[in-house]
Amino acid sequence: MSESELITHNMWKIIVLMVHGHSPLDIEVGPIEGSKSRNDVLKYKFKADAKDLADAWDRGDDSEEMVVIRNVKNTMEMFKENLRIRLP
Repeated sequence: MSESELITHNMWKIIVLMVHGHSPLDIEVGPIEGSKSRNDVLKYKFKADAKDLADAWDRGDDSEEMVVIRNVKNTMEMFKENLRIRLP
């Protein structure tokens, strides 16, 4: 792996990157680095130019596209929580 590439397993960060035109270079399966869990996850590898956008997402950037994705994320989480409460 090149130090300049971005690797993430975060679903919403991957969605943000792909919505903004960044395609993954590769998708790997493996554990999360630094995690005590041995569970394997899908890790998406992007070109280095995706780092600024990923950082903006992490900082809570409020551009129109980011706000729309955050609203979808919040709605999905609310929907999942409601299902958990109502279903046995």
